[in-house]
Amino acid sequence: YNGISDESYGHAKELAARPRGPYSPQSRICIAYVGRLDTDKSTMRLIKIAKRCGDAKIPIKIEIYGDGPARHDMEQCARNYGILGSLVQFHGFVDSPLEVMAVADFTILTSNAEGIPMSVLESMSCGIPPIVPAVGGIPEMVRHGVDGFLCEISDVHDEDHKIEMFVDAITLAAHLEPGSYRDMQQNCQITVNDRFRSMHHDYSQLLQKATP
Repeated sequence: YNGISDESYGHAKELAARPRGPYSPQSRICIAYVGRLDTDKSTMRLIKIAKRCGDAKIPIKIEIYGDGPARHDMEQCARNYGILGSLVQFHGFVDSPLEVMAVADFTILTSNAEGIPMSVLESMSCGIPPIVPAVGGIPEMVRHGVDGFLCEISDVHDEDHKIEMFVDAITLAAHLEPGSYRDMQQNCQITVNDRFRSMHHDYSQLLQKATP
């Protein structure tokens, strides 16, 4: 189901409550990608986004957690750009996605198509704002500038323009004041708690009503 259970939400709240230093984009923004590395997720964009941010002197590092058929080409591209290990780091598969999301400043998703991605719900449940494309059900999950950042890529055909939209969103993130970032974190948890935590229960109720 696409929803956050009481158990996972409880753990996410514990992670969100852990002490962390003040949000300071002047040092470096940590952006985490957690998921499969494949062409249908357009994950090569992560490397191009990192390169473009580096060229623009935006202080970021993209931490990539996951594996898949696109990993080799992504690593090679990052190596060719000279950003492997500095602006992009690969960590492979992880058993506890909430743990790695909770220590990031933002998470990111780069797909052209999505439904209601669990990685976004998990990120928000930890109080970590997502930077995501405005596709599928994502605009119903994330409010731009309130609990994350939306990139309007649906009607864009030029790949470079799509990359720029993600870079623009990261630039907005880099200019957030610490107080605004804390508000965004709180809004993430409120959104998940109010709208998505009990979706599995809601689905079950609908199915019961539909069953003769």
